[in-house]
Amino acid sequence: MQTSLTMHPRTKRFSPFKYHHKPFHQATRFSVGWGTALSLHENGDFHIGLGVVGLYALNERWFVEGSVMPGYFNPSIDLNDLGGDFQIRSLLGLGYALDNGNSVSLAITHKSNASTNDDNPGVNAVLLRYHLGF
Repeated sequence: MQTSLTMHPRTKRFSPFKYHHKPFHQATRFSVGWGTALSLHENGDFHIGLGVVGLYALNERWFVEGSVMPGYFNPSIDLNDLGGDFQIRSLLGLGYALDNGNSVSLAITHKSNASTNDDNPGVNAVLLRYHLGF
């Protein structure tokens, strides 16, 4: 499970929680598995998604993570409407494994409806994350 906290550009708190299941495919340095993510915003916005997560080990400690998680987005105010309830959250991050089994990473995310609706403003975020290994 991964938990993290970052600040929204409008200085609101944003707390994403993420869970990675055991990989269904593993190669020497690359693994792919199912994952789910819940993003809660201080103002009431939320996104919940389910999709695939890929991890690539650069060496014993450094890794690259990528994920795609389609899901449901609920804006709390009209200003945060992303063009529809269906949103796809993509993520690309670089991480470092700690001695205690946990890790830290820096990631960028993008939420968009992939032009499935007429309006598709999308939203981006930069996350500094702490991953709890269990």
